[in-house]
Amino acid sequence: MFLARALVFRGRIDEALALYDTMAGQQHPVPHYRAQAYVRAGRRADAERLAAENRQHAYRASMIYAALGDLDRAFEALDRTAATEPQRVPLLLTWPEMAPLRADPRFAALRTRFGLP
Repeated sequence: MFLARALVFRGRIDEALALYDTMAGQQHPVPHYRAQAYVRAGRRADAERLAAENRQHAYRASMIYAALGDLDRAFEALDRTAATEPQRVPLLLTWPEMAPLRADPRFAALRTRFGLP
C-alpha cells in the first residue's frame, strides 16, 4: 500500500494501479488511496464511483474528495471524521493526499482545533 502511494506521487500511476489491483479482495481495502491514482490517470469517473461507495466512511471520503478537488465535501467529511474518529485527524492532515486542502482556511482551522502547529 505504501509503495503504491509513493508510486502515485512519483507519477508512476500504471504501476501504482497494478499494485492496488493485487490488493483487491484483501482484508484491508484501499479505495481512499486508489482514488488519487484514478484522478491522476484521468479516470475521474472511477474516483467518483469510489466516493459514492465510501460516502459513509468519513475518513476514506475525506481523502477521496480531496483527490477529486472537491474541497467542500472533503472538509465536510473531515468534520465527520473529527466527530467520530478524532484520533485519525492529526495524522490524516499530514498526508500528501490532503495537499489540495492546505491552502484553504478551513485546513488551518482544523489544525488549530487539534492543537497542531
